[in-house]
Amino acid sequence: MSRKNPVQVITSSDELDIRFDANANGIFADNESVQFGGVSYPIQLINGQTLTNGIFDYNRLGHTSGASLQLSQHGKVVSIEVDASGYVE
Repeated sequence: MSRKNPVQVITSSDELDIRFDANANGIFADNESVQFGGVSYPIQLINGQTLTNGIFDYNRLGHTSGASLQLSQHGKVVSIEVDASGYVE
């Protein structure tokens, strides 16, 4: 299954946003943040948490650029690997 329009995931030090390019113009506007599973994006991280900044553009097949992110809270760090195939561990 494939989507017709791309999706963008944006991480910042205190926020996570998911945007769907609804009009397929290649611009992920603020008003294209999604609502999914009862959650409206962007979401704020819990006080004391920080996340590496990143932008992931998922194509219609779910592929993106690979990268490593770090989520930290009160001195403890968890590594998050984003694979180019779209999988996140």
